[in-house]
Amino acid sequence: RIGQDFGYDEINLNVGCPSNRVQEGRFGVCLMAEPVLVAECVADARRRGYRKIVLWTQANLKSARRLYQAAGFRLVSRAPHASFGRRLVGEYWELAL
Repeated sequence: RIGQDFGYDEINLNVGCPSNRVQEGRFGVCLMAEPVLVAECVADARRRGYRKIVLWTQANLKSARRLYQAAGFRLVSRAPHASFGRRLVGEYWELAL
């Protein structure tokens, strides 16, 4: 609801960032341990009329990628980048609502 109040038309559901600040806020990698909360976020996005949810992750996070696939997300793009002090491949996954 907060996003809609500000006029946002998309949701960035971050389930992959391991930083302490992110974990303390109950987003990022800690959401992988709270599948019920993630399911509630997806259900709420559907109820509110969002068309899709987009996830950004790293190709080397194999467990996370399997979770996305199991939840119905599909890989839509990949691109190399440098983050966290190394070369990685970022991936965008989408779930049509």
